[in-house]
Amino acid sequence: MLSLYSKFHICKPVEKIREIGSNEVPKDMKEDYNKYKRKYERFVGDYTNFGKKVNKEFSEKICKEFVDIPKEL
Repeated sequence: MLSLYSKFHICKPVEKIREIGSNEVPKDMKEDYNKYKRKYERFVGDYTNFGKKVNKEFSEKICKEFVDIPKEL
């Protein structure tokens, strides 16, 4: 789930923006990206906390405990 959200709501928009240039991106699209980015950051925070608990409980690394956060546009 983490990879799907990242791919379609974070990585794909960034790729398109790089293709056309950040200055050419309409303001509403930048705002939408930043809205999804904030949701993603909250989700990643919850997921990494969960992963740390699971890993501790099972005494092995089952879940990722760190995920890169994308930059603002």
